[in-house]
Amino acid sequence: MNGDGTDVYTLSNADAHSWPEVYFPGFGWLPFEPTPGFSNPSSPTKSTTPPTASSQSQQSSSSTSSSRSQASSSQSSTSSSSRTTKAQQTSDISGWWWLVPIVVGITFLWWLQQRWLGLVALFLSKHVTRTNYEQRYRQLLWLLNRQWTRQKGETLLAYAKRVDETLQLDGTFSQATRQYEASRFGGEAVTGELHEVARAFDAYQKHH
Repeated sequence: MNGDGTDVYTLSNADAHSWPEVYFPGFGWLPFEPTPGFSNPSSPTKSTTPPTASSQSQQSSSSTSSSRSQASSSQSSTSSSSRTTKAQQTSDISGWWWLVPIVVGITFLWWLQQRWLGLVALFLSKHVTRTNYEQRYRQLLWLLNRQWTRQKGETLLAYAKRVDETLQLDGTFSQATRQYEASRFGGEAVTGELHEVARAFDAYQKHH
């Protein structure tokens, strides 16, 4: 206390301090502490509250749900891709099936072309009677003539001998020809062996 009764206090630099404020547009005046070692009681502080078990559980549940969703999406994408690939493969395979009947048909026609003369000859040589013998002989002769053309001026018997030599029939067709001439020009009701000729002709068709 001084002589006039006034209290006097001595303030050192360690006792004097001021808290400035800084203006931020949109926020207003905010306390600002530039001096190390001092804290402004008006300054906002960060919350250091540790996360609760409920928050951790929610985060874990969210992470698990996200993982499951990603796994489900991946499986769905894989399944869809697999179905698409199988569908493409099935489409590619089914696109070639139309060739099968064509190949089978061509093969059958080729086989029929090679064998039809012999097959028809076998059919005509069955159930030969005295009534239909002349007709069946002429039909068989027509089939043989498609394979071996009868020469101009060649007699029917000479042609029959040539067929016997080719088919190695030992005179069977020649004998059938004589019987045909006897029935045709002599009026005799006879039959000849046509089935053996047709069978030999069919065997020839198989191997040539």
